[in-house]
Order: sequence, then structure tokens, then C-alpha cells
Amino acid sequence: MTRARGLPSATRAAAEKYLARYAEPEARQLPTFLGSYEAGLVVPALAESVALLEGYRVAAQAARGRVLVVLVVNAAADTDPALAAQNQELLASLAARAESACEGGWLLREPEFDVWVIDRTSHGRRLPPKQGVGLARKIGADALLALGFAGRLAVPCVFFTDADVALPSDYFARGSALLGSEPGAILYPFTHVDAAGDAALHDATLLYELTLRYHVLGLAAAGSPYAFHSVGSTIAVPFAGYVTVRGVPKLLAGEDFYLLDKLGKVAPLVRLGGEPIAIHARSSRRVPFGTGPRVERFLAEQRAEVMHPRSYEVLSRVLAVIDRFARERDEAVFRGLFSEFGAAISATSEAALEASGLGAAACAARTHVGAADLARRIHSWFDGLRSLRFLHALRPALPDMPCLSATESAPFTALEPGLSLSARVCRLREAERALPATCGPSCPRQPRPAR
Repeated sequence: MTRARGLPSATRAAAEKYLARYAEPEARQLPTFLGSYEAGLVVPALAESVALLEGYRVAAQAARGRVLVVLVVNAAADTDPALAAQNQELLASLAARAESACEGGWLLREPEFDVWVIDRTSHGRRLPPKQGVGLARKIGADALLALGFAGRLAVPCVFFTDADVALPSDYFARGSALLGSEPGAILYPFTHVDAAGDAALHDATLLYELTLRYHVLGLAAAGSPYAFHSVGSTIAVPFAGYVTVRGVPKLLAGEDFYLLDKLGKVAPLVRLGGEPIAIHARSSRRVPFGTGPRVERFLAEQRAEVMHPRSYEVLSRVLAVIDRFARERDEAVFRGLFSEFGAAISATSEAALEASGLGAAACAARTHVGAADLARRIHSWFDGLRSLRFLHALRPALPDMPCLSATESAPFTALEPGLSLSARVCRLREAERALPATCGPSCPRQPRPAR
């Protein structure tokens, strides 16, 4: 049985405005073949096969009601013709199994779920250049929002994933249980698995995962409110937050990073425990940067580099002084922050801080924001992107290190030498499980003293 439907009243007006002004065309006229559903899953697909549906069966079968998978088969005007050709093969396979059709779409009724196939790859229907996966996710999410607005979706949330995953059986139940707390987004745990029996590919993927976890733990050690993963296949976004930030950024890649960066300023992000989403190890050139290209590069080079551990220590000084400025409202607190690091690091850090514009932004905020909200305002301004740019600006004095060496020397990982790659990843996964369940600049935080 599917539960009672309808958007929460507080969300309905904002959703109506969003759908009228910002939604993609697919949300403006829902196909008549769609029914009513418990939950909706958005999957962008480029150069995939129909086998991708296998990863959702277990989760959908365990859901409380029927699940709708919105599969956005997409290509941009400048997509590699070989990839676009694979899309046409996928569309042909899906069309052969379709029960119903409309302009630019089909409905498949699988035993465990329905699949609404949206064709954004055929000529005349392609995405604009440089708007790839971000726009594909937005198309699917906007369509689900419209379904929810029509009272035909029980869970007011967009579940995002990708074509290379296997979702755990309690995937929908775990995410849905948190909606009453009104999170900005829900972040599922993840792990990479060897689905192809290719040991070298699996090792390259584990190395990539190690770099991700090292960075998040470094940010957490620094006290950053942005210490969370931005992995598009592991995110669920309640409709309330989705419409507030006006949907998914229309980017060729990195849309997950920017989406969470904005959502974390609206409401706390919640890290889930429990069984992880299994992401299949594979290399890819579907996007210009991100998991696929990085794995491909690590596979070729057999090594990876990460930011120097001391970079996060420098960042921690900056984040602590934000809290001090919020208390004292004196720009003098930004001076002489890095003297203990030595001349070279200190000079580079001072230059990076000046280039970031943080001091000027903090002083400007001081004149407009009350004491209780000043720290949150500044931490929201010095967001995930600005924090990352600051860390990159430290590289002349603190150059990147080989990942394996860094995980041994960094105080926030401190792995003993000689551990296997899989053991290292497992240890960092365990360390992440000890992080607070909520994160983001809107999350209540304890000010850190500036040393």
C-alpha cells in the first residue's frame, strides 16, 4: 500500500513558484501513463546499458510502495558520437520493453518498479553544451517535484543515484525516516566494489576513495563545516531544500559539490549510517572531471597525490579565527595567524588569506548581522569552494604529497606503514563513522578557540 500523499503545506507554495519559474519542460506536463508512487529515484544515463536497472531492484522491492525510477538518457550537443551511439542502443532496448509511450519518453513496468525513460539524447532533444549531468539530474528531479505537487508521490524527496550502483534493501526506508527532521540533504555511506573482476581497476578505484576520505577527515580535523562527501550517487534531497536552492546546478560535472554547498547553508546535512551504497569500480570519460577520469588517471599512473597534511592545520587557524571574530568583531584577529608555521608557510598562508577576501567579507557582514548569526554568516560565505581554493593556494609552500605517505603522516589519519590499500580504506571508513551525524554551516557548532 502507498501512504497518503501531498506536499507539506510549508513546501507547497514554494514548490508551485519553482515549478512555474524554474522547472525544466518535462515537469510542466506529466505523461498520462504515470501512476502514484511511494518514492522517486533520479538516474542520469550516458553510454550505459539496460543492466543498470539491476542495481535498484533490491531497494525497490523492499520499499513500502511502488517506486518510480526517472531515467534521463542524455547527451549534449557536443557529446562524443560514440557515447551518443551507445545512448541510442540503450533507448532501443528500453523501447522494446516499454508498455506506454509519449513524446520523448516511455514507461517500463518492471516487477519491482516503474521506469520513466526521458529521451534527452536524440537529435532535437539534446542538452546544451556544458550542461551535461547537472541538467540531466535537474530534469529528473523537477519531474518528481511535479509529481509530488500533483499529490502522486508519498515521500517528498528526490533520491539521486547513478547507473553504476547497487542500492541496499533499506535505502528508501532509511532516507524517508529522516524527513521529519527537515534536513538540507541526506548523505548515504558508500563503498567501491569490484564488479568486473579487474584487480588493477579496483585498486585504482580504492586509491581514489582513499583520497576522498583523507580530504573529508582533513576538513573535519580543521573544524570545517564542509567536511562531507559530494558523491552524486549517494544524495537524497527533500523537496523543501530543493526548491529553496532552485534545483540542481546545470553543470557538466561537479553539480553534486555545488548542490550540497548550497543546501548545507539552508539546513543541516545528515550523514546516514548503516549498509553503504555499493559503487562499481570503473573508469570513464563521461564527464571532464570526477570519479571516472580520476580513476582512469590513477590506473595509468599507479599513484595519487593529496594535499599536504599541514594545509588542513593552516585552514584550522582560519576557521577558528572566524569564530573569534564573531565574538570580538575586531579585524585585528586576522593578523599574525600563521607565525608559528615558519617564514615560508606563514608568508604563503598570509597571501592566501588576503587573496580569499575573508577579512573584508567578515567586516562587511559585521555591519549587517547580529552577534548570534555572525559566525554562521561568515562560515556560509567561506564555503566549500572558497575553502578549497584557500587550500590550493597553500601549495607553493605545502606541495601535494603521495596519498599513501600522507595517510601515514597526517595526524587525522595516522595509518601505520605497510597496510594494504584495502585496509587503509577500511580504517578511514571507520574514522568517518565517528564524525558527527549532522554537518554544514547551518548546523549548530561549538566555536573553536583560535590558537
